[in-house]
Formats: sequence, structure tokens, C-alpha cells
Amino acid sequence: MGNADYDSDRVLREYLLFHYGLADDILSKGHGPKEGLGFPVRTVSELLDSNALPSSSCRALDLGCAGGRSSFELARTSTDVVAVD
Repeated sequence: MGNADYDSDRVLREYLLFHYGLADDILSKGHGPKEGLGFPVRTVSELLDSNALPSSSCRALDLGCAGGRSSFELARTSTDVVAVD
């Protein structure tokens, strides 16, 4: 996929749907990989041990943030989040 394809409105809509869409919208035909639903949220919750974070402040780095959903989830437990796509 070239940059022109990556920057298209269609791809942007797909990324936003994947990151922020509701299950009924993502699986509009009633079938599909249900394991993929909520992936950006689940990734942060499964990989981040919030009990191990310093209580005063911490920073998070989200590399390859795409639509940014993981960045917003990191912001729940971090005082600063740097997101780079």
C-alpha cells in the first residue's frame, strides 16, 4: 500500500471505526473476528500494570498510535502521553 492509499478517506474511516466504533458498526453483517473488538483498549489494559506506576506522575509513549485510541487509554493513568504515528 503506497502513501496515497494510506492517506485516503476510506483508510481513515476504517482506522477510526476500528479505534472508536461500536461492535454493531464494526461487525455490521453480524459476523467477523469478535476477538478484535476493543483491541486498542484491551492492549493497554492487559499490558499496563497501573499499580506499578508512580503515584505522582508518569509519562507514556505510544509509538504507531494510528487513530490514537490507545493514547487516550494511556492518558487515564499517565500525566503525559506522547503519541507518534
